[in-house]
Amino acid sequence: LGIEVAPEQYMELWRGILFVSYAVISWVYRWVITFVILQFMATFLKPYKLEVISELLAVGALASMIGWPLYRLIKNVKKRGRLPDMKPVRVTLSASAVAVALFVVFFIPVPVTRIREHGVVQVQESEIRHVSIQVPGTLKELLVKEGQPVKAGQRLAILTSYELENTLEQAKAERTKNDELQKLYGNLLEKESDPSQVRALKDQRIRALGEWAKAEAAYRQALAEKERLVLVAPREGVVINLPLIDDIGKRFGDKDQNPHFCSIGNPAKLRVLVPLSSADYDLLQENIKKSTSQDPLLATIRVQGHDARTWRGTIGQLPKQDAAEVPVQLTTKAGGPIAVKPQAAQGKLIPQSQVYLVGIDFNDPDHDTGSIAIHSVAHVKIHNEYRSCAWWVWRTVMGAFDLALWKP
Repeated sequence: LGIEVAPEQYMELWRGILFVSYAVISWVYRWVITFVILQFMATFLKPYKLEVISELLAVGALASMIGWPLYRLIKNVKKRGRLPDMKPVRVTLSASAVAVALFVVFFIPVPVTRIREHGVVQVQESEIRHVSIQVPGTLKELLVKEGQPVKAGQRLAILTSYELENTLEQAKAERTKNDELQKLYGNLLEKESDPSQVRALKDQRIRALGEWAKAEAAYRQALAEKERLVLVAPREGVVINLPLIDDIGKRFGDKDQNPHFCSIGNPAKLRVLVPLSSADYDLLQENIKKSTSQDPLLATIRVQGHDARTWRGTIGQLPKQDAAEVPVQLTTKAGGPIAVKPQAAQGKLIPQSQVYLVGIDFNDPDHDTGSIAIHSVAHVKIHNEYRSCAWWVWRTVMGAFDLALWKP
């Protein structure tokens, strides 16, 4: 501000330069260390939805590292006799710089609204055909592997049913017995001349024929059901959610179980399932309402294992309610960001906090998606409308204190 300061006679020039350099470096070092610690805490606490603790510490750090120096500056400026010592030109330049900085913070849109989250690659729902178990049985053999390309009608697995095998054997034995009875009654009819005995033998042969017909029908039905124990692909695609090799010997298809054995999906129609918090979901809804068919809301997708290669994406699935269950790839058990309830029923992955599973469809005809493996981990960046830095600070503070004063 141009205030004349009496030079310190005891400090040489090189010592002054060293002192100023030390002050600047220590100030930068304090900011860097504070940021690294807060970032580590936020990353560590996020799966447990406790990142509000790191946000509160961030607010406190900003207050101490920015608010306190500003308070000291204002207090120093207001001291008696200091204002006349200031040079008007420097004061004007300093005030202009502060005004420009405030204008940038409050009015210049910057990309602080981008949503960055990890997700899991899946096939679009409309491109999936489920392989249903029509006859309950025990898994005997798996003929394919997870992610393997298959043709329509290709055999996937073989089940076996002891109940069905017993039904086949009983029907076969019943059919053989009644067939022999028919032959026996026929031979007796050829030798019998008594009319009453002839009528009795004919009635018995008719009953045997009826029993044989029932046994034949039961045998054919059981044989048809046995053929349905061989599961085949309903369409061309890749195998999804196939049981593990350790599941051989387990029973499938009972009423209290999932009727779907696996699924076959189109590997060219993929999407990334991304978990969003309530605040990010509301922000996304607001931006979708502003988007048009000519100017849709876009996203950038990077898939793990494909280096820096990216794909363009669009919002393909916007749920109307929060997710009751989440894929295992998104849970902390598999290295994902979502913590699940430990008291949930076996096989159910229920998130501890409210999350919305948003589908981001691959929408880039210039890039082939056939090399992307199903269930791969992907990083998604959704390009929302730019907002000011002041908007971001206000949203962060309101979210940290959960004051419900901010509505995206």
